[in-house]
Amino acid sequence: MIRIVGQASQMDGGSPTWTLTGICKSASRTGTGTYTITCDKNYTKVVVLISAERGGVGTERVVADWSGNILTIKNYTGHTSTTLGDCWLTVTFIENLPDKQTTLLK
Repeated sequence: MIRIVGQASQMDGGSPTWTLTGICKSASRTGTGTYTITCDKNYTKVVVLISAERGGVGTERVVADWSGNILTIKNYTGHTSTTLGDCWLTVTFIENLPDKQTTLLK
């Protein structure tokens, strides 16, 4: 079973206004494509899903670094020359919970 424990999203790469939920306490963009999301504490067992899109053209992948309670998503140019600096961005933090039925069987 999984549970979403936080999400940070913005829909305007030029002047982002962030929507933050759960563990996400602040978010910002610096330069032309480095995003920083600060969580309320250091999480060691979460899955982070990053979705970056620009005008219907999806980016292939991004470079991310998790240090302490801060996730930094760095500029990446995909095969379509789409930079992260122009993207709509959604970052979702998911906690993996043990399945109660599986736990009972052990």
